[in-house]
Amino acid sequence: MFIFARSFSALCVDVDSILNKCDTCRRRNFKTVLMRIIRYIVLIAVWIAGLGGVSAQEAQEKTYSDNNPLIFEDAWDYWPFAFANEEGDPKGYNVDIVKLMLERLDIPYVIRLKHYGQVKQDMADGHADLTCALKANYNNDIGFYGNAVLTQLTHSVLSPKKQAVTIRTLNDLRNHTAYVHSNGFLHNLMRQNALEKSALPYGDMKELCFNVNKTDSGKVIYNTQSLLWLINKYHLDNVRLTPMNIPYAEYHFVSGDTVLLARLDSLYETMSANNEFKAIQDKWFRHSSQEEPMFVDVSFNMTLLVAVLVLGALIIIFYRVRLMNINQMSRKAKQMFSLYIESSRIMLWVYDVEHDRFRILNSTGEISDTDYTPAMFSMFYNADDFMLVLKEIENVCKGQQKDRKLKVRYHMPSDTRNELYYDVDIVVLTKKGGVPTQLLGVQHDVTEETLNKRRTEDTHTRFKTLFNAMVMDVFHFDKDGTLININDHALNTFEINDKDLVLNRRYNISDMAVCMPDVEYVCTITDCVEVNRANTDRAHFLPNRKMYYESISLPLHNIEGEYRGQFEIGREQTGIVESLHHVHEQIAKLYTLTSTLNQLQVSVNKALLESNAYQAKYDVASRSLIFRRGGRVVVMTEMDCIFTLHTAWRDKALRILKQMDRGANKTFKGQFCTLLRDNTTNNPIYYSFDAIPMFGAEGKVTYYYCLLRDRTERVAIDKRLAAETAKAQETERLQNFFIRNMNYEIRTPLNSIKGFAEMLVNSNVPEEEQVFVNEVKNNTHSLLILVDDILLLSRLEANIQDFNYESIDVVGIFNAQCQMGWENTLHPEVRGILECNYEMLYGAVDVSNIGLLFSNLCALSAIYTYRGYVKASLDYHHDKLLVTVTDTGMGFDKQMANTMFTAEHDNTKGDYKTELKLMICKQLVEKFGGQFDIDSELGKGTTVWISIPFKAEHAIRKEEMETPENSGQQVSDATILAGSEAALLTGDIDLDSLSAEDAAKLLAGSDMLKLDNDDGGGSFLDSLGF
Repeated sequence: MFIFARSFSALCVDVDSILNKCDTCRRRNFKTVLMRIIRYIVLIAVWIAGLGGVSAQEAQEKTYSDNNPLIFEDAWDYWPFAFANEEGDPKGYNVDIVKLMLERLDIPYVIRLKHYGQVKQDMADGHADLTCALKANYNNDIGFYGNAVLTQLTHSVLSPKKQAVTIRTLNDLRNHTAYVHSNGFLHNLMRQNALEKSALPYGDMKELCFNVNKTDSGKVIYNTQSLLWLINKYHLDNVRLTPMNIPYAEYHFVSGDTVLLARLDSLYETMSANNEFKAIQDKWFRHSSQEEPMFVDVSFNMTLLVAVLVLGALIIIFYRVRLMNINQMSRKAKQMFSLYIESSRIMLWVYDVEHDRFRILNSTGEISDTDYTPAMFSMFYNADDFMLVLKEIENVCKGQQKDRKLKVRYHMPSDTRNELYYDVDIVVLTKKGGVPTQLLGVQHDVTEETLNKRRTEDTHTRFKTLFNAMVMDVFHFDKDGTLININDHALNTFEINDKDLVLNRRYNISDMAVCMPDVEYVCTITDCVEVNRANTDRAHFLPNRKMYYESISLPLHNIEGEYRGQFEIGREQTGIVESLHHVHEQIAKLYTLTSTLNQLQVSVNKALLESNAYQAKYDVASRSLIFRRGGRVVVMTEMDCIFTLHTAWRDKALRILKQMDRGANKTFKGQFCTLLRDNTTNNPIYYSFDAIPMFGAEGKVTYYYCLLRDRTERVAIDKRLAAETAKAQETERLQNFFIRNMNYEIRTPLNSIKGFAEMLVNSNVPEEEQVFVNEVKNNTHSLLILVDDILLLSRLEANIQDFNYESIDVVGIFNAQCQMGWENTLHPEVRGILECNYEMLYGAVDVSNIGLLFSNLCALSAIYTYRGYVKASLDYHHDKLLVTVTDTGMGFDKQMANTMFTAEHDNTKGDYKTELKLMICKQLVEKFGGQFDIDSELGKGTTVWISIPFKAEHAIRKEEMETPENSGQQVSDATILAGSEAALLTGDIDLDSLSAEDAAKLLAGSDMLKLDNDDGGGSFLDSLGF
C-alpha cells in the first residue's frame, strides 16, 4: 500500500504537467507527446490494479525465477498465431510476441502448446500463468483480460473456386450448413444466435481446408488470417475466400496475475508505438507478394502532387482520430480508476501542510473543492483515533514515519453509531525545498475483516469459557494428533497439578489412554492402570489408581471438509463399571443355574406389559362396577359381576364384594375365570382384579379404584411354561442318554484302534501286522459309519438336510437298494425276498435319501436274523408308496417296540447303533411327509411299515400276482453287486429276475462296487455306511 501511494503521488504531478501541455501538443512532436500520455494512462491502470489487489494482508506481486518460471500455454493448432512445427517446437505470432516481451521484462519463461481445452483447464486450475485468447464469454473463467489488443480477427468463408457463395452474414447461415471450429468463437456465436443446427463442428481446420481443396465441395468458416496462412503455406489453389460481415474478435493477453497483465499492457503499448512488432507481423501475416503498381495516364508531377495532398489529409485524419482515442482512453482510465476505487473500498484525501487543510478525492481521482479544517475533518473519525491521525501526520512531516498501519474508526457526521474501520497510510505527495507540502492519505476499508476478527475473538472466548465449564473431560488435539489443550474438569479427573507440564510434553493421540485413534467415533471403557503398566512415560498423565474411563472421539473439519484435529470427550466410570462387574458376576451365576427359567420369565413379563387393562370404579352406595370400554360407559351390578364368572369362581368373588359393600378399609386382589370366550382361541377369558379404597369427606370408603387386567394370555403362558419345562427336562434327559451312549460307542472303536496300533508298532511278524492293519481299518470304518449316521441325524433334526426330487423308476431303486442292504449283512442261512406288484413306478422322489431309507431298513432286518427269511415288499395305493420289511430274527419285547421313539424309552438296554439307524429311518420318512410304524415280538421277528406320499407319473402293474413262495427272489449268499451304476439306480436291470450267479456274471469286471480296494479305501457300500 505504501509503495502504490508514493507512486500515485508522483503520478499526479506528472499527469498535471501533461494536461497543461495538451494545448501545445499540436505545435510539438505529436507522436512523442501522445505516447507520453498513453504511458501515463497505462501507469495509472497499473497503479490502480496494484492498489485494488492489495488486501488486508498486503498481497504482493507474484515473482518468477529460473526455479519458478512463468508458464505460457497456447493452442497447438491455431495457425499462424500458435502451432507446433514438424519438429514439435512452438511457433507462431503469439509465441514470438511473448518471447520478445518476456525477454524485455527479464522474466524466465516456459512455452507449452496443448489442446485448447487443456489450456483453459490449466489456466483455471492455476497450472499456467499466461495465455492469449479471444475476448469472449466462454473464456471469462480462465483469468483476467489484458487491455492491449494483440490483433482483431475477421472471418471468411473458404469454398471451392467453382462454387458460388451466398453467405455474407450470420443470418445467411439459417439456410446453409458450414464447417466451423469446434467450440471456437464462431461456433459459440452461432449457438447464441440459435444457429447451432447450421454448424458442423470440426476439430482439425487444416484437414478441413485440405478436403475442400481436394474434393471440390464443402464450406469452411474460420478466421481470415488463419485461412490465408494455410492457403499460402500449403498452396491450396482450388479454393477462394469470401469475407463475412461478423463482429470482430479481439485477441488479448489472459492471466490471473493482474500485475503481470498491467506490465505486459504497458510494454505492448510502448513497443507498438515504436513499431517494434513490425518484423514479427510481416513474418506471419504477409501471405502474398506486394500488389502490382497501378498505371495512370497522368504525369509524374501530378502524381506526386496528389500523393502529397492525400498524405496531408491522412495526417490530419490520423491526428484527429488519435486525439479522439486519447480522450476516449482518458475517460476509460477515469472509469477504471473509479471502478477500482469503489471495488477496492479505498478512500483518498490530501492534506495541505502549509494551510492545515484537508481535501477529499472523489472516485474519479479529482480533488474536491471543499476544504476541511482539522476540527471539521475530525467529525468523520472517532476522537481518539483522529488524534492518532494528527500524530502520524506530524511524524511524516518530520520524516519519522513508522512502518506500520494506522487503524481508525470512521463514520459520517450524521450517523456516528454506524462506524467503519479503516487502515490508514499517510505518505508525502509533494515537496518544496525538501519539505513536504502535501500529504496523501490512503484509507482501506477493513470493516468486514475487523468485525470478523472480533467475532472470531468472541467465539474463541465463548469456546474457552464453555471448554473449561464443561462437566466432562475434554482433550483437544491438532491435525497432527498432538495434545494442545485440556479443560479444568480433565485436570481434576486425572489429578494433574501442572497443566503446562503435560502440554509441553506434546503427547500424541496414540499415547492417550482415553481414545482409539483408528476409529473416529468410539465409545469405550479403558482400564487406565493397564495402560500405565504398558507405558511408564504416561505417569505424568494418569493417576496411580484403578480407573475405568469412557470416551468418544469427535473429528473437526473445516468448511472445505479438511481434517483439522479432534476432541476427545470422556468421563470416569469407575464406580459404575465396578458395580456392573459385580452385577454381571451375580447374573452369570444366576444364569448358569436358571437360564431356562429366566427365558420363560422374560416371556411372562412381556405378556404382562402387553396385556389389556381397564380402569374401573366400584361404587359402594349403588353396589355397581363402572368402567369404560370401546368408547362407552359400562355399568355392571353386583349380580352381573357374579354371574359373568365361571361357577367355580363365584363364591370367592361374592365374599370380596360383600366386604367391599361394607366399606372395608383394605385392598383386594384376585383372579377370576369368566364365561366369556377369546375370539381367536375360544378359550375362557381370565381377569385379575385389584381394588384400592378411596375415602370421602367423612373418612368413609365411598368407592374403590379398580384395575381389571386381561390375564388370559398369562394363564395360557403359565400352562405352556409347565409343558415347556417338562419338555426341557425330557430333552435334557435324552441328551444325557445320547452323550453317555455316544461316549461308549465312539470310545470302543477308538480304543480298539489305539490297541491294535500299539501292537502293530511292537510287532515284527508280517502276518500279525496285516491282521492288526485290517483290524485298525475295520474299526476306523465302523467309527466313520457311526459319525456319518450321527451327522445325518443331526442334519435331519436341524432341518438342514438337502432333498432333491427327480423323476425316476422307484421299483428299480427299491430292488437295488434292498439287495445292497443285504449284501454284507444277510447270513447264509437266511433267504432275502423282494416283493413288488409293479413292473415300473415312475415318479418324483429324492433318489439319495429314499435309497438310504430302503438299504438301512433291509440291513437292520438282516443283521439280527440268523435263520428263516427277510422280506421287503413295495406297493402303491392311493398316491402312497407302501413299504413293508419283515424278518424272522431276534426281535424285541412289545414294551420296547411301543416306547422306542418316546421319552419312556431306556437307551441303555439296546444296541445304540441299531436304534440310531432306526431313528434316521423314522426321521427320513417324516421328512418325506409319511408315517413310520414298527412292531416286534421277542424271539419271533420284527415288522416295519412305511407309508410315503408319492404321485406316480407312469405305472405298469404286473399282470399275474405271484405268491411270496414262488415269486420272491431268494438271496442265499451275500451278493456282490457290480456293473453300471446308472442301470442299478434307474431300474434298467431287474434284480428280481436274476439269480445270484447271473448277477455276479452280469456285473463282473465293474469297478463300481468292490469289497476291497488296493488302496485300502473300502468299498462303495462302505461309502454308503454299510
